[in-house]
Parts: sequence; structure tokens; C-alpha cells
Amino acid sequence: MSDKTNPNFAAQVDDVLTVHGKLRAHLFLIHKAHVDLDGRDKAIARLRQVRSHSDVEAYVNEIVPRINEARALRRALRKHGSAR
Repeated sequence: MSDKTNPNFAAQVDDVLTVHGKLRAHLFLIHKAHVDLDGRDKAIARLRQVRSHSDVEAYVNEIVPRINEARALRRALRKHGSAR
């Protein structure tokens, strides 16, 4: 049975694309959030360990709160800086 006739093939492709898309999005967030260099290096090292959906979920639970904290801090600093 070829890949194209395998009913699970489309689902497998979707799974791979979903995981890949999430990884790219989170890597982008790490860089955009300007997480401190040590935090960024740890996040990237952790990202490289991701192999499955459950790994993505664990990664999100571990890293995204740090990204959100960094964003909130940047917003507060910008707001404080612009409130002359």
C-alpha cells in the first residue's frame, strides 16, 4: 500500500505539520520576547528535545509562561517610559 492510499497518511502528515508549526511559532516567540540570553538558550535546548505532541504540550507549559512574563515586563516598561 503506498503512502497516498494509506488512510492514516494524511493524519500523520497533519500531525507532523502541526508539531512543526507549533515549534516554529514558539521559537519565534522566544526570540521576540527577548528572554534573557540564559533563558533563551535553555528554551532553545528544550525545544530541540521536542519529538511529539505531548512534548509540545510539555514545552508550552514550561516555556510559554516565561515568554508571557517577559512580554508583560516589556509592556510595563514601555508604558512607564511613555507616561512622562
